[in-house]
Amino acid sequence: MSNRFLLFLAMMICAYAFSQDILAQDSRFYVQRQRINEKANLLTIFGKLDSPNEDIPLVSVLFETQGDDNPSNDRPRYLWSLTYAPPTVKQRVAAAIPFFYHRSTSKQVWKNKQAPPPIFDFKASRWRTIARGLWRLAQLSLIDDQGFLFRAVPRSYGRNARDHRQGHLQRTLTILYSLESNGEVESAIPTAQLQELRARLAISGGWFNGLIKREALSKVAQKNRSHWEQARGRNWELLRQRAEAEGLYFEPLIFTDGAPTHAILWVARQDLRNQANRKFDNRFLNIANPYDDKRLLEWNGYVDVRWLDENNRQVEPDTSGANRIELIPLALYGLDHPRIPILLIDFRDESNAKVREISRRVTDDLAHTVFRISPARNFSFWAVKKTFDLMTKRLGNDFNQPSRLKSYAELDLLLMLDDSIAPPLRAELMKGLRGMTINPMENSLRMDTRLAHANYEALLKSLRK
Repeated sequence: MSNRFLLFLAMMICAYAFSQDILAQDSRFYVQRQRINEKANLLTIFGKLDSPNEDIPLVSVLFETQGDDNPSNDRPRYLWSLTYAPPTVKQRVAAAIPFFYHRSTSKQVWKNKQAPPPIFDFKASRWRTIARGLWRLAQLSLIDDQGFLFRAVPRSYGRNARDHRQGHLQRTLTILYSLESNGEVESAIPTAQLQELRARLAISGGWFNGLIKREALSKVAQKNRSHWEQARGRNWELLRQRAEAEGLYFEPLIFTDGAPTHAILWVARQDLRNQANRKFDNRFLNIANPYDDKRLLEWNGYVDVRWLDENNRQVEPDTSGANRIELIPLALYGLDHPRIPILLIDFRDESNAKVREISRRVTDDLAHTVFRISPARNFSFWAVKKTFDLMTKRLGNDFNQPSRLKSYAELDLLLMLDDSIAPPLRAELMKGLRGMTINPMENSLRMDTRLAHANYEALLKSLRK
C-alpha cells in the first residue's frame, strides 16, 4: 500500500470524524418510542425533510420489554421497513417470468389497507436459514428435474423476492449506521440495542449467518463495515485519479452520515470544444469518449454553472478573477462496491449500466435454468463457471459483478431525504434510477414515500387492537 494512499485514508478518516460531529447536531433522522402495551414498545425512525410536516416514517422496530421502563433490557422482536409492501398480483406474475428484467407497475397506496409484514424477525433468523437450505436442496434434487418452467419460474420469482427484501434491508442498515453518532438517538436507542440491530441486518442473507451467536454479532458487523469503508476509500481514489487523468470533474455525493457513498463525473462544455481530439481511456469509468460525442456539444439537458478561481476551486460568482464554466453530467458511480467504482447511471446511455447489472443475472439464469449446471450433474461445466465468475470478479471488469443492490438502496434513500440536490439534477437522477430498475417487484420512489405513511398508520392500528 503506497504512502499516498495511506495519507488519503488518514484524510478521509479525519473528514469523516468531522462530519460525524456535524451530524450529531443536525441529523436527518430522529426517533420516537411509543408504548404499545405492558410487554412491547414500538421504536420508529423518521427522516426529516426541509419542508415542515413532511417527515417520513422509515423504520419501525417492536421491542419486547421486561415490564419496566428501562429500555436497556428490551429485546428486538420484529423490524418493519415502512417503504416495503407485499407485491401485487401483477408484480408477482411479472417477477416469475424467466429472463424478465424490468420494473412492472407500482403498488397503489389505496390498495395497502393491511399492516405491512415485518421484513425481519429477530427470533426466526436461524429457522429462516434452515428453511432456505432445505428449499435449495429440494430445488436441486426434485424441482429441477421437472422441466424448464418448473426450474425457471421458482428461481426467477425467488431471486426477485430476495432482492426486493434485501434492498429494503440495505436501506434500513444505511439508516441505522447513520444514527451511530447522533446524540439524540442515544436516549431512545441504547448503544447495545443499536449495535444488535445493525449486526443482525448486516449479516442477513448468508447461508450460515443466521446461526451466529449473539455474542459474536458485533464483531462480525464491525468487520463488514470495515470492509465497506476500505472499499469506499479505494474506489474514491481510483475514480478521482481516473477522472483527473481524463480531464473530467469529480464530485462526491455526501450521505446523511457524512460518508461519500456516490460520486458524479462531469465534463466542461468548453473542454469539449477545445479538446475535441483528446484520447480517452475508459478504464474504471466504463463510459463512451465524451470528447468526440457530438450530442454533448448540443446538450440541452441539465447543466451546472459554476465559477472557479485560478486553482480550479469553486467560488462565488462575484469573486475577482472567477471563470464561468458549464458542467455536463456524464455518469454517477457507487463507491461501496467491493471491487471497483460501479457505474449506476450513464446520462447519455440508459442501457449501459443496466446491461452490466443484468450480465450476472443472465449468466446465472442460463447456467441454472437452461443448462442445469450443478456440481452433482456436470462438475466440469460447474467448475468452468465458477472459474469464470472468480476471474471477472478479481479482474475488476464491470461485467458479471455482484449486484449494485446496496448502492441503489443508498441512492434511493439519498434522493428521498436530501433536499440539497438541485431539483433538475434530482429529476435526472430519479429518471436514471427508474431506468435501471430490473426487479418487477420494485415500486417508484414517489410511491415508496406514500407507502411509508400508509404503512405506518396501518401498523399502529394493528398493534393497538
